[in-house]
Amino acid sequence: MKIILYGDSILKRLGKEAVLTLESYVPNSTVYNCSTGGFDTRDGLRRAELIAQLPIDVVVLCFGMNDAAPWKPVELSQFKENMIDMVRIFGVSRTILLVPPSVNESLQEGEGIRNNGILNLYIEVIEGLARDMGCVCVNPNSALTASGTMVHLDDGVHLNEAGERILLSVLGGVLTKFQS
Repeated sequence: MKIILYGDSILKRLGKEAVLTLESYVPNSTVYNCSTGGFDTRDGLRRAELIAQLPIDVVVLCFGMNDAAPWKPVELSQFKENMIDMVRIFGVSRTILLVPPSVNESLQEGEGIRNNGILNLYIEVIEGLARDMGCVCVNPNSALTASGTMVHLDDGVHLNEAGERILLSVLGGVLTKFQS
């Protein structure tokens, strides 16, 4: 099974070791990470048609963290439209919507910090789209919280190794269901 990870830095930061770990959870799979730090859904949509032409079985879309960033927000209605368009481009039957992990607000400093109140609005859109369009939606937040460990880097946004392991385990469990 060929799996593409497509999103922002939440997925982009998954390096070789993480990709190999995900492949170990999903036998006979190859994972390609096509994510880019800083991307929002406008960037993702501009490139989706080209990436959808690749011979893939499943695409994992993870957008929303940058769309909800206070210094460059993408309006919720535009975010929803962009996500719908991407799902249609990739195809409902082979798309997994991965919601971005909640942020650790206490670790962030300075102006324009991200907050979960705003991020949760984008997560609600993603979960609603999954229901309405019939996509699989993966929300790793309960597993991340239940771990009882620190799961973020010092920036409070990106996941540390422990957080990545949890994310990969949750995602791997869902991806195995896509195998024939």
